[in-house]
Amino acid sequence: MHAKTTTSNTFPQQIFAGINLKNSNDVEFVGIKKTKTVVFLQNGSVKPFKNLQNDYLQLILDSFNGDEGSRPYFEGLDVPLLRKLEIYTYYMWGDLDHTPDIINGVLQPSENFRDCTNCPSIKFSNKEFTVHDEVLNERDLTIIDMSLKEETDIAIASRLNIAVKTLDSYKTKLFKKMGGVQSKIGLVSASYQHRLTTV
Repeated sequence: MHAKTTTSNTFPQQIFAGINLKNSNDVEFVGIKKTKTVVFLQNGSVKPFKNLQNDYLQLILDSFNGDEGSRPYFEGLDVPLLRKLEIYTYYMWGDLDHTPDIINGVLQPSENFRDCTNCPSIKFSNKEFTVHDEVLNERDLTIIDMSLKEETDIAIASRLNIAVKTLDSYKTKLFKKMGGVQSKIGLVSASYQHRLTTV
């Protein structure tokens, strides 16, 4: 009789978050909500943001400098540039989504990550919330957020300053963007699936 074993050579334990951590320079950022800090996974280790290599920091700095929409938020923060870059990274790529944020030295598009409904990153120029290659706008996110809270269409329309009939038109377009969902329940389900929720 052969003894059972719990180890396997077919799926190494070094693979985590979509990254082969032992043999890769790819980076997955992980945001820590409580402190808005970032750690990153690379080469089999978890490291603090301040240890990110300079050429990768330059990629983030280039994105940060070109992001007009983020300026009002960051101009109000009295912290060193490295800390601003860490906060920017937190909002842009802070979700542990099993996809590296830097692949072969190339910074990937932003993630659907928000840490609250009025997340500052909604205003960032380089931040896109996408589902099936469809870009969601701030109105779409408000409809999603209020639907998650089981708000009525009347309440949602009031918040958006529009008529309920106009909201129906917006919802129809949003349902299509979300993969052809047919109801608010489908919208909520798709929102979780595409990591658009803040919970």
